[in-house]
Amino acid sequence: MTVTIELKPEIEARVKSEAEALGLPVEDYLESVIESQLGGEGMEQSSNNSTPSGRARAWEQWAASHSPSTPVILDDSREAIYEDDGR
Repeated sequence: MTVTIELKPEIEARVKSEAEALGLPVEDYLESVIESQLGGEGMEQSSNNSTPSGRARAWEQWAASHSPSTPVILDDSREAIYEDDGR
């Protein structure tokens, strides 16, 4: 089956980014997303967490689902760690 859909530019960019982060062609990525939504063997099966590469794919998928522009909340700089130490 072939389906053509029009995506908003921001959705298209996100799809491309997620597919690239997982090292998949866009078509394969979208197929696995649809399969996982329908209860198939899509991404869950391909990112089997029992192997190192499966864990790596799962981590990459998790990381890609978060915005890189999230502000840093914790200041773990050397200065902040020792500011009350009197050094």
